[in-house]
Amino acid sequence: MAMKFGNKLKLLRSMRSLDQDAMSKLLQVSQPVYSRYERNEKEVKEEDPFLERVSEVFGVSGEWLKSEDNTTTIVYENGSIASGATGTGIVGNVENYYAVPKEFMDAHIRQQELMEKLLEKLMGS
Repeated sequence: MAMKFGNKLKLLRSMRSLDQDAMSKLLQVSQPVYSRYERNEKEVKEEDPFLERVSEVFGVSGEWLKSEDNTTTIVYENGSIASGATGTGIVGNVENYYAVPKEFMDAHIRQQELMEKLLEKLMGS
């Protein structure tokens, strides 16, 4: 499943243990508008001030926010990355890897994804 903008918002919100009301106040939008973003019902545009606020408040890359990837790897503005695990829609713990080169972390994540697929196959899932 691709991580869309709304999924990434939920990940960032979960990392800070915030509810939607607190998150909407932090990002200066109404709770209903925030909820629409998180449910991917409101499209985020290239020059959307909301996108810029999310990037600034959480220190994450705007490119990461806009991209639709299938990992929970977070790319920060300072070049550091973090990786988390998702289960059945529940965000897992996030570990930070500040001094690890992106290429190494990408290879590590790919290796873990392959291992998960192998385990699922062996377990008959």
